[in-house]
Amino acid sequence: LMEENKNLEKQFLELQEKYKELRVNFDSVTREKALIQRIATAETLDSLFDELLFFLDKRWGFNAIGVQFIDPTEKTLKHFGYRTLDLDDDEINTRIIKTIDLDPSISIASWVAVHQHWHYADFNKIHSNMLTPIDQRSIAVMQMDENLLVPVIHDEETIGVIHLCAYDRRLELETDIIEEILGFIENITIHIKFLQRKHELERLRKQQEKQISLVREISEMIDLDGLVDIFAREIKALEVFDGYMLSLLDSSHTEFTCISVHLSDEFKAIEQSFMGYK
Repeated sequence: LMEENKNLEKQFLELQEKYKELRVNFDSVTREKALIQRIATAETLDSLFDELLFFLDKRWGFNAIGVQFIDPTEKTLKHFGYRTLDLDDDEINTRIIKTIDLDPSISIASWVAVHQHWHYADFNKIHSNMLTPIDQRSIAVMQMDENLLVPVIHDEETIGVIHLCAYDRRLELETDIIEEILGFIENITIHIKFLQRKHELERLRKQQEKQISLVREISEMIDLDGLVDIFAREIKALEVFDGYMLSLLDSSHTEFTCISVHLSDEFKAIEQSFMGYK
């Protein structure tokens, strides 16, 4: 009888452990379902990728995500954003390369976009000399140790590349896990495409409103100094030039005279010397 009681007690303890395990699994699935629901109902690309990063961290351990979209007109990959769990995202996004050509030889991201095939890189096992200058800089700026690059494909066309990244942790992904991740990204591609279109329409609307406002501001300006200020503001806003010098033809139509100048910080000390330069 004592032996039977011991067996029953052992079976009871085993059942308790199994119940605890099932409970943990159930709670995990419930949380995961809620995260997927938030991803599926995200109304903007920014909120989508915020939720996606949170899910990727909980599910597979990624603690950063980068997103690039293809510009079919320019045939380039354009940076949309880079998010991490605890780094200075603003600083990283300021320094990151904004646009790269769709040339497979200059970047892993371009190769992934063109060939529509994922690429997994563990940079602790790759010598920097094996990487292109663009990729070397990207790795340094994004501070990543591992990167799984996934092409976002809609209707057989690549619309972008998602970088699933890890820093300060080791994932060492196996092929079966990578296949699971690829399947997940494929399932949310339609939603990404929908929000991308929505984002682009909103960008075009804001751009049109800004142009209308700018034309109105210029048409109402009655002095040259005001027009020069508008020119300076708009040139600086482009964030693609290190500096500029604006010269106008004098009344005799013989000489150009500098009336506005802006130089980069390293040449700031001599900036004013160009004013009035002919």
